[in-house]
Order: sequence, then structure tokens, then C-alpha cells
Amino acid sequence: MSNNSQKSGFSVVTVILLIMMTALPVLAENSGFVTEEAKPAAIDSASGDKAPLFEAARSGYAPAQVELAKLYEDKNDLESAAYWYEQAAKNNDAEANNKIGRYYLHGLGGKPKDPDTAVKYISTAARLGHADAMTLLGNYCYYLKDYDNALAWLRGAAAKEEPNALYKLGVMYEYGEGVAQDHEKAFNYFKTAAEKDHVDAWINLGIDYLLGRGTSKNYDQANYWISKAANAEKPTAQKILGDIYYSGLGVTANHDTAVYWYEKAVQGGSADARERMGQNRS
Repeated sequence: MSNNSQKSGFSVVTVILLIMMTALPVLAENSGFVTEEAKPAAIDSASGDKAPLFEAARSGYAPAQVELAKLYEDKNDLESAAYWYEQAAKNNDAEANNKIGRYYLHGLGGKPKDPDTAVKYISTAARLGHADAMTLLGNYCYYLKDYDNALAWLRGAAAKEEPNALYKLGVMYEYGEGVAQDHEKAFNYFKTAAEKDHVDAWINLGIDYLLGRGTSKNYDQANYWISKAANAEKPTAQKILGDIYYSGLGVTANHDTAVYWYEKAVQGGSADARERMGQNRS
């Protein structure tokens, strides 16, 4: 089972800064520039007359600013989108902080590539409870082997059913990284992530069913999840599916079908499949 830790383009110093910032409190800012009665109309107007939406955004109402940013994003006007995301971020909007952080991370919308600024926005989004930002922080902590912080952020994101967080927690329990190794918990995390269409979780779940690890051995379920990942062009799954057909695990053994999947895996860069093909020829 592969451990797919997500490594970043940030320097280690920047990542450490990111972790340190997570301990800082969020300073609440006044964003109530629009009356409660006017807010629904301002947002609903996005599908019709845009004037109330612009008015609400210019007044400093963060949800309207985010909605306007998304409209510009849909039109591929990333500079205007960046402007409104940044305005909403100043009003402590979690999604806006996450979005503008990604803009600075990748140099989008006229923003320079600035990891330090990206870190500030993304960490604020995480402290405000944004699941994607929490997962990113969890993965960076995992990268640094700061497992306590990794678990804290990933569990927070998993509680919001964020698939990447669920998957990474499964990996941590599978290998006993920062926690006692627990195959049953790993299986449950992989299963939940797989049901939310996390492709790597499909592979891990299939392997668990294949080996009876953390659950009862079930070839039908193993073949189902591994086949899904193989058809999604994942070389690791293609190689395993080749093994399944080669050995007849829950299916009728079929050398030709096994070779087909091995060849697909080799095309995708699987060294294990290439080795297996060599063994079959010898």
C-alpha cells in the first residue's frame, strides 16, 4: 500500500511558519455592513440583476464578495476574482482566505508567487474551519512528521467529511504514524474516503478486502474497488488487478486479461508491473 504524502513547493522554513501560525488567535473584524434583511436578496441577485450583489460586496458583506469573486472566476477574470476574494478575506471569510491563499501560492490573478502570504491566508482559513485548508495544514504537518498537529488538523477536516483528510488518517492508522497501528480504523477511514470518490482510497480499500486486513476477506469487494481504480488509470491498481486475474482471486484465472492489465500498468510507469511481466516471460 503506497503512502502518498503530499509534498509542497514551500521551503521547510515556510512550512514551520505555517504550523506556528496555527496557534495564533483569529481577530474578529466587523463585517456587518449590510442589514440581515438585505443579505438574502443580495446573494440571490447573482442569478438576475447584479446591482444588489455589487452594492452588498462594495458595502463589505463577505458572502457577496465571495459570490462576486466566483462570478469573475467563472468568466476567467482572475484579477477581479482575486480582488474580491482578498476583500472577503479581510472580513474573515474562510473560503475567501483559502482561495486567495491558493492564488498567492500559484501566482494567479496578477498575484506574485508568494508562499509566505499564501501561508498566512491558508492558515487563517484553517483556523476558521475551512476543511480544505485544514487538510493542507494537516498534510504539511505530516510531511514534517509533526504527527500531533497533523492528527489535530486532519481529524478536524475529517469531521467535515473531507475525503483527502479521511484518506490520510487511514494511512496514518495503517502504518502507525503518530497513533497506535489499527488496521480496522484504517479500513474504516479508507472506506469512508472511497465512498466519497477518493481514488487512492479505492486502491487501499481494495487491498484491505483482498488481504482481509481490518475487515473480513472479500474478493468480490476487492475486485470491485481495485477495478474502479484501474479503470481510473491508476497504475498501482492496474498491476494489482493483473495479479488478481493471474492468480484467480475471486475470478477465473485468465492469463491474457492479467497481461492486459500488466501492460496498462507498465504504460503508466509501474516498475512492479514491468518486473511481473519479466517474470512471466522467463
